[in-house]
Amino acid sequence: MGQAKTNLLEALSFLTPGRGLRGAALAEVGYRPTPHAPPSPTWGVAARLALGVRGAAEVGTGREVAAGERRLVRIDGRSAAGQAALGALMPVLWLTPDLDGLFRGAASDRRRFLDRLVNALDPEHAGRAAAYARAQRDRLRLLRQGGAVPAWLDALEDVMARQGVAVVAARAQLLDLLGETAAAGAGPFPGVRVDLVSEIAGWLAHEPALGWKSACAGPWPPAGAPMRRAGPRARALIAMTGRPATRPPGSRRATARQASKRPC
Repeated sequence: MGQAKTNLLEALSFLTPGRGLRGAALAEVGYRPTPHAPPSPTWGVAARLALGVRGAAEVGTGREVAAGERRLVRIDGRSAAGQAALGALMPVLWLTPDLDGLFRGAASDRRRFLDRLVNALDPEHAGRAAAYARAQRDRLRLLRQGGAVPAWLDALEDVMARQGVAVVAARAQLLDLLGETAAAGAGPFPGVRVDLVSEIAGWLAHEPALGWKSACAGPWPPAGAPMRRAGPRARALIAMTGRPATRPPGSRRATARQASKRPC
């Protein structure tokens, strides 16, 4: 019988960076008095963690009306700058029955799973991904409305270019680490090659990817939205899509930290 076990597990999953066990948006997580009622605009979860050498820590996260869509994080009673602080305290991964069809389902599901793996090693990854997603949503909204100020679009595309490259660089770094173990095999199971198929991953393999400065290629594609715009990064993309996306022997990838901090 249902006893809200899943709700409890989902609440605990928000004590890590990202969108929790179900991948739900902040606005969907609040309490619903009835199945069809709108969710409460406020919610929160808190816990006291035993962290070995560091000792105990009191952590909490949630949403308040005044903060809008921004997720609030507090550690030991003090506000944290973002979700990355949670990942720095306690890396967490989970496997659920929903993930059984991970490699048969949509590519977006695999990207989300890969991002959770990255978050465990790089707590700042969730913040970069969130910044990219916000800029992408804002850009598409402006394009749909029409008449947007070019400087505003340029600023959003600058964020997308920097954060998008950083997200892909972090994913590629993790797969490099996994590939070393996966290639060795285990007992009767053969080794496998793990790689990231992505335009930006190919650019990173050949040269500093920020030289491309493109907002039209990113860590995930937009859903059914207009992408045409004759801005500098859009024109750059048209000129650059003919580049190969394979990594030559001995080449080095740019790191996520380098990618997110270098200007476009």
